[in-house]
Amino acid sequence: MNIKIPPYPNFIIKKETLEKNPIPMEKKSSFDGLSNQLIMMIPFNKNEQRVLRTRAINHQGINYISALPNPVHLFLTLGIENYNLFQNIKFTNFPKCGQQMGNDIFILPIEENGTHQCYNDYIKYRTSSIIMLVSSLEAFINHILPNDFVYKTEKKYFTKIEIESPKVTFKDKLEKVIPQFLKDEKFWDNHIEIKLSIDKLY
Repeated sequence: MNIKIPPYPNFIIKKETLEKNPIPMEKKSSFDGLSNQLIMMIPFNKNEQRVLRTRAINHQGINYISALPNPVHLFLTLGIENYNLFQNIKFTNFPKCGQQMGNDIFILPIEENGTHQCYNDYIKYRTSSIIMLVSSLEAFINHILPNDFVYKTEKKYFTKIEIESPKVTFKDKLEKVIPQFLKDEKFWDNHIEIKLSIDKLY
């Protein structure tokens, strides 16, 4: 599956800003002295300047650089890809790998020192799909919260950085942070089916 994933962050630099604050340009033919994490400015759409974050991947002395992908889209596409893989195994591979033992029973061969690869792949891709889909939801929640948002509980206040950390669980983000951010404590009462689907996935 080939899905285009937008870069993140992807900030626009206005022409007026560049004129007031010119950025010195320096040509480099070597990666020496550069950080592994870089900020890149690239012209898009009729020379509209964009600021992107990059990370170099070093392989055999060569540094490959590109914009970091949006994690929401990255996790979602990976979840969908793994979903398609385990569905294909279920519909295509299982009938070929299994030995029919009754009208509706097929047994996949079991060995003393190893479980069946077909079954293993199914579990592997299904588990990975669920993890990535939940991760994409959590990344989306983190993404939509403004930097100055504060999550308030009876005992403590949490800044956005703390919300994005393990201090706030995904369940709390879903059930408490989102309604508080939307200023609608009954938000999930009006979206019960969606909430049940997420709960079932999680």
